[in-house]
Amino acid sequence: MSLLVSFETLSIRDKIDRIETVKQCVLGNDKEKIKIEPNFPLLRSILLEETNKTILKDTAIIVQSFSFLRTNIDLLVKYDILQVLMKSTVRYPALLAEINFRTILDLLSTNLVVKPSIDETYGQFVDVVRLVLNSPNSSKSLLFDTYLLIPFFGRSPELSKLYVPLMRRISITISPLFKHLLDINYKRNSLFVLNKFRECVESPELPSEKLFELYANEISPAFFALSHILSLLDEETSLPLPLYFVLTACLGAYNLNLKLSSVNVLVQYTKRFAHSSKEKSVNYVRLAQALVNLISRTKTTSSPQYTLNSSYKIPRSMSPLYLLSQIAEEDPSNSDYLVDTNFFATIANIITSNYSPETSFMDEDTLYKISDSLLIMSCIGGLREDYRELIIKFDIAPVILDSISRHANIYAEMESTTPTPNEIGILRLSNRITLSGCYLLRSLSRSASLLRTYLVDLKLVRKLVDLLHIPDDIIENCPEELKMDEIRLKSVVLGIVSNSIVEFSAVKQELASDELSGLLRDFIYDSKYDTLRMNSLWVIKNSLFGGNRESKENFQTTVSLDKIFELCGDPNERIQEHSFDILRNLAVGHFNYANQIVSYFPESSVAKSQGYASFLDFLLAHLNQTRNPDVIVSIVYVVVHLAASNESNRSLIMCNRGLLEKLVSFLEYSENNADDEDDWKIRLSVVWAVLNLSWREETTGSDLDTDETDPVEEMEVDAYETTNYKRYLSPKNRALRLIELGFYEAIRTLNNHCTISDFKERARMAIFNLVLYDNRDKTV
Repeated sequence: MSLLVSFETLSIRDKIDRIETVKQCVLGNDKEKIKIEPNFPLLRSILLEETNKTILKDTAIIVQSFSFLRTNIDLLVKYDILQVLMKSTVRYPALLAEINFRTILDLLSTNLVVKPSIDETYGQFVDVVRLVLNSPNSSKSLLFDTYLLIPFFGRSPELSKLYVPLMRRISITISPLFKHLLDINYKRNSLFVLNKFRECVESPELPSEKLFELYANEISPAFFALSHILSLLDEETSLPLPLYFVLTACLGAYNLNLKLSSVNVLVQYTKRFAHSSKEKSVNYVRLAQALVNLISRTKTTSSPQYTLNSSYKIPRSMSPLYLLSQIAEEDPSNSDYLVDTNFFATIANIITSNYSPETSFMDEDTLYKISDSLLIMSCIGGLREDYRELIIKFDIAPVILDSISRHANIYAEMESTTPTPNEIGILRLSNRITLSGCYLLRSLSRSASLLRTYLVDLKLVRKLVDLLHIPDDIIENCPEELKMDEIRLKSVVLGIVSNSIVEFSAVKQELASDELSGLLRDFIYDSKYDTLRMNSLWVIKNSLFGGNRESKENFQTTVSLDKIFELCGDPNERIQEHSFDILRNLAVGHFNYANQIVSYFPESSVAKSQGYASFLDFLLAHLNQTRNPDVIVSIVYVVVHLAASNESNRSLIMCNRGLLEKLVSFLEYSENNADDEDDWKIRLSVVWAVLNLSWREETTGSDLDTDETDPVEEMEVDAYETTNYKRYLSPKNRALRLIELGFYEAIRTLNNHCTISDFKERARMAIFNLVLYDNRDKTV
């Protein structure tokens, strides 16, 4: 019989004695813990409502005893004890913070508990954390747990209020170590050296390892907390020079916690707040070397400690392997470093040595090691073709294919659209390794040669389509973080498909199925996630690239022209860009779809609802509305390919004075933006438009070949425009009009100032097309 039976009927004195007895029984005794399980609702109510401090404290200790072993934590999860602990801490912070912080840390570090909701209790709890950081009476053990707890509390802006008190604590903690480092390195002129240190490649001279060990347990937890807070800050932040110097010195420490915590701070700071490109590159060199050292020091790649290299409870996102993947993605030179030092072979070995096709269950440590290593390989593979060739020499493919199949099967075997807590835990881990594997596949799919060889042999198509079929209703019932990771997985799969559906791919025909077409249609028409709509449009855009007649004829089985016109005005600028690119690809090539676009547009719902008289007016309106250079380039290239299609469309463009004036305005040259890459991309697209508009029969080097089997339709033209329309069917009249509007002089000016070879080549061709008429005009 439980000792807590009839507890509520006891006197205060008896309650205190009874709780004390229960505490003594359960500490270190799992059998006794089982006996009090039915009384957990009572323990919850004590923590939430009791006012006697002795009873409260002992109850908190009883609950904490269940967090020591992972096998007992399931009970705490079952009774949603996290929220209870937060609320009780808010009620009595001085009494319960030290006990409850440790319990909450134990809970959150298991990854079995959903991170706390951002609500009123959350905000009050963060205020308690701030109180602990500010209080001069906080014990070392409480501060230790407080620091390590911060990274587990999600990514709420609320946590940014901890930055100032945390920095104040850190400045006090590192002060003795900083003094030692300064004494060793710089006897004189120390301020000058510190100011230069941010961009100095050399590392400071280090003290004895004993000195690092002396401060490690005070400094390392605070650094882990700081790295998490830095990842949340929106305002520009600069690390004080003494702290910056200590962090850099700690990269050379042998102590794993000190080294890893310093790496974490510098990774977050460098990614978000480094003041110059030189400071970034210097830091990334240091960080890559430190991370390689951390990973290499593990005796065996199958060691459980291989993932984190820390004796502390810290999130997986702070592991050396994960951090290495982040900086490899940030700075391509880090991938070069991993290849040059042959360390990528070590990464590949982590994957292959930890995977076995016979294993039906993969433990969490192994899964994280493999997934982080796959991320690193994806960064390396995304950089260069020869790196991709290196990667496929390792037997990594079975790991990726198996994880994809398992992930799809988990969803297929679920009995309800609402995942259980256990299923959520499984899905989290499965998503992690599957997403990392798909990132690597996306990198490999950028290779034209692998699309015809290696990726064909993997027989990927069915597996990828299965991932896209994962039911939306189940995903929507997942916790927010997992839900967004599942959406991200589908987006990456669509990225692989978009790379694989190009003209030269050996799997293009297999992908061009009604099943995939239906999935893309559902994403474009029904999804509320921009990434899915955007990447679905990307698939369609790439399928149309190259002027393939069959692709264009089947285009509207997936998405209507009406829908594409509508998406050209979507709030998301990337969706706008892809939609105009689809129109561009439809208009290009021997199969002349351009006339169909132009003739159909006035009947479209967009034209009728928004009052556009013509497709060209629609393009002009969007050029006037947007300031996004990528969208501008996409729109101008629609004009380019309309101009390339036939004389009728060239004449229609020439009749639209507003459109021509808008195009010539993009050619204005200013010393203020002389080197702006975006401006030169826009100018190049306009020069292409001029090239195609000024094309004449004797001009060579044009891309305006016409397929004789493609009929050129007569365009309907308003009566008042008939004269101009017929006039601009002549190349000479078009050229004279372009000269009159200022295209010739603008292109000549740009050509004189430009050093970009591609632009200069096209500019000279455009000048060549116009100069004959310009000279004749001057002699008249």
